[in-house]
Amino acid sequence: MNGTYIEMALALLLLFGALWYANRERIKAFFEKEPEREAGREQQPSLVLSTETVPLENKKESLPQWTEEGRTTKKKTQKPHIYTKLIPESENIDLDCFTYFKGMRLLVVEDNLINQKIVQNVLKHSGIIIDIANNGKEALEYLFTEHRDYDLILMDISMPVLDGIETTKMIRRVHQLDHIPIVTFTAFSLGPEIEAMFKAGANAYLTKPLNVNQLYTVFTLFVGNVNRGLSLEKMLEIQGLDVVAGLEHAEENKALYLERLDTFVHKYAQSAKLLPQWIEQKRYERVTHECKELLSDLTEIGAFDMKALVHEILMQFAYKNEHLLGRYTLLYEAKMQALIETIKVYLDKEMHNDSPTQRSKI
Repeated sequence: MNGTYIEMALALLLLFGALWYANRERIKAFFEKEPEREAGREQQPSLVLSTETVPLENKKESLPQWTEEGRTTKKKTQKPHIYTKLIPESENIDLDCFTYFKGMRLLVVEDNLINQKIVQNVLKHSGIIIDIANNGKEALEYLFTEHRDYDLILMDISMPVLDGIETTKMIRRVHQLDHIPIVTFTAFSLGPEIEAMFKAGANAYLTKPLNVNQLYTVFTLFVGNVNRGLSLEKMLEIQGLDVVAGLEHAEENKALYLERLDTFVHKYAQSAKLLPQWIEQKRYERVTHECKELLSDLTEIGAFDMKALVHEILMQFAYKNEHLLGRYTLLYEAKMQALIETIKVYLDKEMHNDSPTQRSKI
């Protein structure tokens, strides 16, 4: 029996020896070329920014150094909010409303042609500049090789070549890009995929199919008015300041209307910060008092979009849904700040356009 095992072992050794001898040149060539293949991996276009590398703390790998060559915008260092809750829907939104973000630069990282077309069709008349990347590798080439700057990135999770999670991680390792919000755009509404995106550095998520009202909220939260060529009249219209209605409430007395706008700015200058704080502190009596006053004042100045949001907040108290108020904090802050800034721009324009005699009447 032992003799049989020995004979079998010898036969196997002879077989492996023969195979090695027959393929020795191929094996030798494989090991000689392995270092070249490793070097080739390090030189993938999606990872190369310059010839220098920056070591990552507690990691063996390194990332290429970001350079400012070819960029036309100033550096931005402020990190955007992280919004882990379901994005609320903005009220009374149609496609024309997206012209408020005219001049915004958007990168859509999405491999599905239908989803690409949906985003492009929704925003085609908005004046938003859109780049499409079919996978993470193409997105990194836009950012690192072509040095394009973006106001926001919509990032799919499941993509060929390089998925959204790994792409987000690579972007977040370059601190000069920290200012760009990354919003996950996915069919997953719950689960480990979205959690992994937040850990990788995402700021919020949208679910497919695309909800236009939620997309508008995302742009409001993370971008706001980028002020690239939008007329004052269009900005007022889109932001929800109906000057015609406001003048009607003032019985066509423009001086009175401007005075009301000025009073509103001073009265609610801190409201964008205070009301969300009161919600977090559960000072609900203060919240309801502020909202009720706002309803009247917003009607007088013709700010109906903001009025709809304030009314929705009040309804949460009527329906005993105080636990849902947290979803309005960032949205209220963003919209109130935008409204205050819009009123200031309008007041400034009117004061400069009026004659000295007209200004003396205000």
